[in-house]
Amino acid sequence: MLACWAEFVLGAVGKTALDPRRVYATSWAMGETAHWVAGKHILAPDDTFATAILIETGLIALMYALSEVYVALTAHKPQVAVVRYERSCLGFDHQEVGAASLRQFRFSEEAAQQAGTHHEPLLTLGMTGKVLRAASAAVAQAGGDFGLGGIQEAVNQQVLEGALLRPEHEPELLAVARSSFDRALEFGYGSGSQVA
Repeated sequence: MLACWAEFVLGAVGKTALDPRRVYATSWAMGETAHWVAGKHILAPDDTFATAILIETGLIALMYALSEVYVALTAHKPQVAVVRYERSCLGFDHQEVGAASLRQFRFSEEAAQQAGTHHEPLLTLGMTGKVLRAASAAVAQAGGDFGLGGIQEAVNQQVLEGALLRPEHEPELLAVARSSFDRALEFGYGSGSQVA
């Protein structure tokens, strides 16, 4: 199922202003980084990996549907501002589109719920959402941004504590994100890389 989604999404990305290799590398790094964080807890790392890869489905769908118009509306805005801007201009946001898309593709309700709330305030997220936020922040610091140049939340004490990570975990978290992003960017989609 995940491979079918990847083929569809990367085909759609090819018709947008996004660089398919950056989308793939960012998504893959999100998955591997979330897998690493989830492994520190009682969460199912494989489920968290898949959910992390799917998290920006709505962004990709809007990019596909609205193309350069969407880029012009959202580029170089902080992610929280992008969500507010989408809601004011479109009447909905990419989180809602992602949740609906994942339900349409029959992914788990957990994945759809996470896609539908991933930019909400950290304190309102459940444990999986907090793990995904830590992974997202680490991957953004590693250079993963889907090529939009938006300002992502950085790894900070609040993000670490939300994911039940200690400050001494930060260097390893960032190293996992950087290594995953760089490896995925170098080898690209279909390289056969595996989660450790």
